[in-house]
Amino acid sequence: MIFGSPCQDLSSMRKDRNGLAGEKSGLFFEALRILKEVNPRYFVMENVGSMSKFDCKVISDLLGVEPLKINSSLLGPALRNRYYWTNIKGIDTPTDAKNILKNYIESGYVDRRKSNAVLTKNVPYTRNGLIRYLTKSIGQVVFLDKSFALEPKETKLDILESLSDAEVKALFRPFTTTELERMQTLPDGYVSEILKKTPAHHSIGNSFTLNVIKHILTHVDFNSLTV
Repeated sequence: MIFGSPCQDLSSMRKDRNGLAGEKSGLFFEALRILKEVNPRYFVMENVGSMSKFDCKVISDLLGVEPLKINSSLLGPALRNRYYWTNIKGIDTPTDAKNILKNYIESGYVDRRKSNAVLTKNVPYTRNGLIRYLTKSIGQVVFLDKSFALEPKETKLDILESLSDAEVKALFRPFTTTELERMQTLPDGYVSEILKKTPAHHSIGNSFTLNVIKHILTHVDFNSLTV
């Protein structure tokens, strides 16, 4: 059984986070109920690595295992620091595959080696959205102008001061759905061939990083399992 629960109330991105007492992240207790009812031989649970020590301990105590922290950037082109709780034994930290962001975009230029974490909702395709990306490292963009992409952050911000919204929009674009799939190491079209743009982006932002799950499951001896 592989599962997670909403991270909104657990994430450090929320200043007023309520942790497991929150309406969304509190769904962990429903996942725990289902886990006990299903009683699978193996389980894997994923959640955000920036949760409080208190909430991490509560989850660990209830699941009966300590988490392993893995950043998806080791196995893909995007940062995504997550806890993984599992009763699968002997899991090690994966070797860095050295995936570089620029090799995963369909066109354009990027200003970093790894993408920021994939969110359910990216920064707006506006001047303020680009400023938010540059100042807070939230969301991810692709630059259309190579010289602008290579400028230091402070220079970029200085340039934006004198540009209109239309001029700024000519400098960058949001990730495509295919690029978002690649950030989570999903196959091209895995989500985009089923869902329209907005629900596709939401589902990708809420998804697991496929290569991390694969790494964890390689430690299961499937030959020893019986039906």
